[in-house]
Amino acid sequence: MEPQSSFTSLAETAEWLWAEGLRWFYLLVTPGWRQYQLFIILGLIVLAWLLRALAAPRLAWALIAEPVEPEVDAERLRYRAAYAALYQRVLDQGVAAGELPPQSTALAAAALVGAIAEALVGPLAAPLNDAGLADHLAAFCLRAVGVAGAASVAGSGDTESAP
Repeated sequence: MEPQSSFTSLAETAEWLWAEGLRWFYLLVTPGWRQYQLFIILGLIVLAWLLRALAAPRLAWALIAEPVEPEVDAERLRYRAAYAALYQRVLDQGVAAGELPPQSTALAAAALVGAIAEALVGPLAAPLNDAGLADHLAAFCLRAVGVAGAASVAGSGDTESAP
């Protein structure tokens, strides 16, 4: 999708940004993604989301948490549901393959979206001096859905400061 030269509203601008972000994440789960272990795929999706947000914190704050008009908030919720559907797709595959324990994947997916967004609100508003934020939050998400041994996604082994 090409960006428009001008948007007529904040809702239209936000919708385009969310759609572009979502399209990018679906590229991570294209055919052939199941050749990798679930924790790698899920970890990459979470890390990509986090690193993208941290690379443009003002934009991420605006898309995640900034008070907005009702029509923009409705779009925000629509795209959060789409991100949850992406996570659920991966979680369903993990449960079916026995890589994850049985669970409500719809609930777990929604919780991942909420946990990531809420955990980033503070750091996006006033960035932390925590270079490991993305790694720690990704590891938290993996542990939350039952990935064994997910102390650190990047493999740093730093479990002392992990949330």
